[in-house]
Amino acid sequence: MRTMFTRAALVACAALATLATTAVAGPPWIAVEIPSNPHHPSTRGATFLVRAYHHSSALDVPMRGTAEGLVDGKRRSLPLSIQKTNTPGVFAVRADLPEQGTWIVAVTIADGEATATALVTLSRSGEVRDVQVPSNRSRDGWTVPRAVTAEDIETQLRTAAKVAALENQTATRNASLGAGLLALIFAAALHRRRSV
Repeated sequence: MRTMFTRAALVACAALATLATTAVAGPPWIAVEIPSNPHHPSTRGATFLVRAYHHSSALDVPMRGTAEGLVDGKRRSLPLSIQKTNTPGVFAVRADLPEQGTWIVAVTIADGEATATALVTLSRSGEVRDVQVPSNRSRDGWTVPRAVTAEDIETQLRTAAKVAALENQTATRNASLGAGLLALIFAAALHRRRSV
């Protein structure tokens, strides 16, 4: 009888342990915040802030990141400065990057074996233009971050380079049109003055 009671207690304990593990299970999440708070030394001057979560709770876990660039058609990688801030689960990312080329930042948090990565596209002036957290949908409808591949980074970087090239073409075309319009206005004003 005692052995049966002991087994039943062990089975109940195992079931409770499984439920407790399931309750805290699940992947971390990562979110990017801009602009950073200029009024606190831990966030002042940051390119952006990263918030790490497990469900709705702040997560103080290791974070790593690199800046991935395409400069004159060649790939470059640079380390990033990532520091904890005065707020639990919030990290300041400082990306002092060269003005040349196109850059994205890959920031990854790890909670055990589960990871979440934010791919952040930066403008030439260092401002955040786009944020992607590569994810999949679970069978029960949850958004679950997935491991980021070199192909993910390469695709986002090539897309950012194409967008930057189109913006440069548009800016050049607009500048040319503006200069042409000013020349026409000046010529018309000069013609009017001569005819008076």
